[in-house]
Amino acid sequence: MPTTLPQDLFDICVGSILGDSTLYAAKKDGAKLKFAQGYKHKLYVEHLFSLFQKWTFYLEPRREVRKNGKRAGLVHAYYFRTFRHTAFRPLKEIFLDNNNKKVYKEGTITKYLSPLGLRYWVADDGSLQRCNEVILNTQSFTKEINEAISRELNQKFSLHSKVKPRDKYWIIYIPASDAPVLRKLLWGLPASIMRKLPKLKNKNKNLNSLSFNTTTQS
Repeated sequence: MPTTLPQDLFDICVGSILGDSTLYAAKKDGAKLKFAQGYKHKLYVEHLFSLFQKWTFYLEPRREVRKNGKRAGLVHAYYFRTFRHTAFRPLKEIFLDNNNKKVYKEGTITKYLSPLGLRYWVADDGSLQRCNEVILNTQSFTKEINEAISRELNQKFSLHSKVKPRDKYWIIYIPASDAPVLRKLLWGLPASIMRKLPKLKNKNKNLNSLSFNTTTQS
């Protein structure tokens, strides 16, 4: 078993922790991750599972069944957890404070988010709006932190994101004009995830149907 994560898996972890994945500090040294998505994104969870299969004791993703409400008795989400390992310790140092709570430390995107990581952040946490904008659901962060995130995204990936209010919170909007950049980074994931990406017009229209396979080491 390797003592460190391969670079591609590390990059995916960074993006996914910025998104929907949960990082847990272990009682002893190390950490572990939980990857989870709603029932509509089963294929995406299976895709993630295939990448981290050697880092989990699970034989396959598990189902989370809703106990009440309109979908009572039906699958609500799919998830899997990695096992605890010191290879995840650098992620703990990046994302958790001294109380093991998730925080954003300025410079994280600049230092650690790669194009591959951005791909999985948008796949996890992005949603497409009617106006062809993509939003990142960063409601858990303050306005100031969102502004730092937006600024770092724009500087590193030549985006034009902005922070806007939504209800009582703040989220990041990526405009339709950035569609070519996003699609070059993100094409090729399961169809349910590709629907999150803005459509292109005119000379960039061929990027709407590009396919891409991510190869990883494990």
